[in-house]
Amino acid sequence: MVNPSTSPNEHLVQYYDELVEYISFKIGNRQIALDVVQETYVRVFQRPEQFFNLLNPIAFLKKVSINIALDNLKKNCEPKSFKRRR
Repeated sequence: MVNPSTSPNEHLVQYYDELVEYISFKIGNRQIALDVVQETYVRVFQRPEQFFNLLNPIAFLKKVSINIALDNLKKNCEPKSFKRRR
């Protein structure tokens, strides 16, 4: 659990490199991973209270980052590449 006496910023810095490596490995592009992690941090800064009571902050950050990465990949893909299964 994150200690309430420390700012969430300290924990974000702690997980930054690990998060960039994780996203980079998952999507295969370090530059996109850096952008995704930046967007993740912006979202967390917008609602820092969600970061304080987490038992596993890195798991939360990874989940948010992966969701952002997938959203970005979907936006940048041509519509033909997403075919619906019936």
